[in-house]
This record gives sequence, structure tokens and C-alpha cells, in this order.
Amino acid sequence: ERICSECSVTLPELRSRSQARRLTRARGQVTARALAASAASLSEIARLLNRSASALARAAERYR
Repeated sequence: ERICSECSVTLPELRSRSQARRLTRARGQVTARALAASAASLSEIARLLNRSASALARAAERYR
């Protein structure tokens, strides 16, 4: 929720198929923070955001 408000995006937007840069950045930040905090596995995040684990791993590396 914090990242959504920081990036001015909603959860439905994050889960959408859009590849807009602001959404990609937000997904990367969500993934990086969740993995750093051990809050969820990459697979769990991928299912939540309707993305492949591979795509989110790349995004997390890019936006750490």
C-alpha cells in the first residue's frame, strides 16, 4: 500500500497487463521490498501481481 501511494498507482493497476513504466517501476519496488523483508516468496508475489517470477526478479534487480 505504501508503494502504491508513493508511486500513485492502485493495486488493480499493478495487477493489470499494462507495461507502463510507472507500473513496472512500482512492481519492481514491491518485489524488491517484499523479498528483502522476507514477506513473501517470488512465486507468491508473481501470483498476486499476475506476472511471471522471472519478470519480477528482473524488475526487482533493476529497481533496488
